[in-house]
Amino acid sequence: MSSLPQCKIGQKDLRLLSLSMIKPKPKEAKDYARRHDQDPATALGQDYLKAVEGIREGYEDFKAGRIQPAEKVFEELCEKHGLPR
Repeated sequence: MSSLPQCKIGQKDLRLLSLSMIKPKPKEAKDYARRHDQDPATALGQDYLKAVEGIREGYEDFKAGRIQPAEKVFEELCEKHGLPR
């Protein structure tokens, strides 16, 4: 099993990460909104808020020590989906 480096992430880093992750292209935004019967601003706003909340929850779990090694996660995913490891 490989050891992964530990890192510390601050609130500012978390905000920057969440903002940089969600930046759809205009055509993608319009297509997404059309599929969800919403105007682009509403559809993307809701998606953005869900993503930010998920990141916040993950960060809180991380700070509280509710984490598991990535190696274990990948092993479980490979086993669940019948993929070679």
